[in-house]
Amino acid sequence: MTSVNTNKGALYAAGYAQKSLRETEASLARLSSGRRVNSSADDAAGLAVFRRMTAQIRSLEMAVSNAVNGISLVKIAGSAMSSVTDILQRMREVSVQISNGTFTDSDKQNAQYELDSLKSEIDRISEHVTFNSLALLDGSYDEHFQLGTHQDETVSLSLSSQRSDRLGIRAALEAESVDDHTSARIRNSTSPNFGTSHSVISKDEGEISVELDELSVGLQLFAATMGGGEFSLDGPDSEHFSIDKQTGRIGANLDFEWLADVDGDNRFEVTLHYRLGEARLSETITLNASVGNETTIQIAEQLYSDPLQTTARQILYRQEGEIGWPASDYSERLRQFVALNQTGFSYSLGGEDASRLTINADSGFISGLTDYEDAGDVDSNQLYEVDVIYSNGTDRFTETITFSITDAISDNLVAVAVPDNENFSLSMNDYNVEFIAQAQAAGASDFSITGTDSHLFTFNQNTAEISASLPFSPPQDRNSDGVYELAISFVNELGQTINQNLHIVPKQIPFARTAFEASAHTTLSATESRRTSIDIGLLSQSFTAFKNLKPDGQLVISGQDSRFFSYDEARGVITANEMNYEYMQDANRDGIYEFSVIYEQGSDRFTEYISFMVDNDTRDDMAEMSVGMLDVTALGGANLAVTILDRAIAEMSSRQAKLGAVQNRLESSIDSLSAQLLMNRYSRSRIVDTDFATETSQLIKSQLLGSSAQKVIANAHGTKQLLLSLIA
Repeated sequence: MTSVNTNKGALYAAGYAQKSLRETEASLARLSSGRRVNSSADDAAGLAVFRRMTAQIRSLEMAVSNAVNGISLVKIAGSAMSSVTDILQRMREVSVQISNGTFTDSDKQNAQYELDSLKSEIDRISEHVTFNSLALLDGSYDEHFQLGTHQDETVSLSLSSQRSDRLGIRAALEAESVDDHTSARIRNSTSPNFGTSHSVISKDEGEISVELDELSVGLQLFAATMGGGEFSLDGPDSEHFSIDKQTGRIGANLDFEWLADVDGDNRFEVTLHYRLGEARLSETITLNASVGNETTIQIAEQLYSDPLQTTARQILYRQEGEIGWPASDYSERLRQFVALNQTGFSYSLGGEDASRLTINADSGFISGLTDYEDAGDVDSNQLYEVDVIYSNGTDRFTETITFSITDAISDNLVAVAVPDNENFSLSMNDYNVEFIAQAQAAGASDFSITGTDSHLFTFNQNTAEISASLPFSPPQDRNSDGVYELAISFVNELGQTINQNLHIVPKQIPFARTAFEASAHTTLSATESRRTSIDIGLLSQSFTAFKNLKPDGQLVISGQDSRFFSYDEARGVITANEMNYEYMQDANRDGIYEFSVIYEQGSDRFTEYISFMVDNDTRDDMAEMSVGMLDVTALGGANLAVTILDRAIAEMSSRQAKLGAVQNRLESSIDSLSAQLLMNRYSRSRIVDTDFATETSQLIKSQLLGSSAQKVIANAHGTKQLLLSLIA
């Protein structure tokens, strides 16, 4: 079919012309860049391989550079070692010369001057030879050269110290046999120093006991360490206590109303001792007897005024009304006097207020009817003072008793024990039932607070609630007796003021002791070795006992030489490496490594001070001699110097040989790396570089096809012109 709208021949020719143009452009890019792959469109996989190989080639180039730098470093170190070897050769020459019997002591001293100067030069070389600011021969250089494309492709180089005091030692150590491992042994262990201890304990009145575990850790530890000892008790108030000699349990019967301690301050002081042979530890114990919560309070004093202790005094609080006081509540002294004196004795009352009370002559029971508003006492202060006299006319015991009468309603007294130094509060429900009833009946909502110690309390005037935090010691109340006095009051509908008196007594916590610290000193020793073990069981018995008492503690090592030691918790041993008798590394350079083993739990701590001594292994005694110790002026010193210098020269030769081996390895590495680099470059070229012969032929082909396509397009357009002739 003949068509005018679509020139199929021209279209075909145009398509091939565009293809030829693209191929021509690609060939021109490859020929101009020299690369077959210029973008991911040319060869995506080939481009990825090209990138990886480029990274590898650049790493190999840097590895070669590293090896070259390493060779430079080795050459500098080797040159310095050669200088040191030359100096050693000269020193040996001088030593051989001076060993001849033709030289005087003065000549030997002159030779020693030269040797000392040469030693200094060796030390200078050792300390100042560097490569890129890295010291090479002072013993600190321990590095590696990166000679490959991966992290583990390295060559390590460690250079020992070339100082004169180190030359000649290592060769001897390597030549002699030294044990790989030794165990420490105990030389001496002192008794622990527990210092002094003081426990403060609070107990409620009545039958009390103090167990050993309530006292200081030091006393517990000492008793656990020195098993089989015996406890004893003394001190100013020890007569009131009993002691179990085997367990250390302290027992007593303490009565708050009957203050029998020496100081009369309700604090009983005793000293507990634990002895085993000559070993002894003592602990002072202060025991505070505290009153419990009561609806009424009885505050008592005992004053013994004469050597025979035949007088006593008590001050008691009693509410108005009928009162009674049986003989069983008299002082202990009076009761003891009565027990010892029965025949012909009887009770009677004396004193300014004796007429207000009566006493049974046989039983000693005091009774009376009192009225707060009409007390009738001599001083008109609601205080009845009477003397209870127990006598047979010749011998007598007098006890003065003062009854303080309080109003049963308006001045009722409540005593409350509260925790020491802890916030507490008292509300209406804690007060006297009669005061509560009166307040409820009056619908009281406006209360006031008064009293000598009221300023220490926070007060809510609407609810009558009080709160505070009061110390047991030192007391802050106005009377300094540990009893805080105040009163709560309100006015009823009749205009009467109703009071609630309060006495607040802080009660100390059961235990009051500071952190416990103890220590002991143990001296251990072990023969020099490459690895030493110290069994924890070698430490003092007290350390072991403390560790058993505190099983959840932590063990740490500290002290001036602690860096040489580490604790293996799994094995229960302390380990140390490279304990060398000839090369002391401890802080004092005396071969005694000082460190501390500290075991602590919470605030309690036990410190074991360790002196670890390194004993000489005689099999390596020659190793103690070094070039730095040469002295040709001494008898036989020149001959010994020759021996040491031979060893040092051999040691330097060995070090130089090792250094030369490293240099040869680096040079071999350069050859190997260069070969790898060449092959990698060749392989990369095969992947990405242009084949000019092939690409030139392709370019000519593309250009010819393109030119041919252009001519075909022209001819195709020409054939359509022939159709015009048909129309004409």
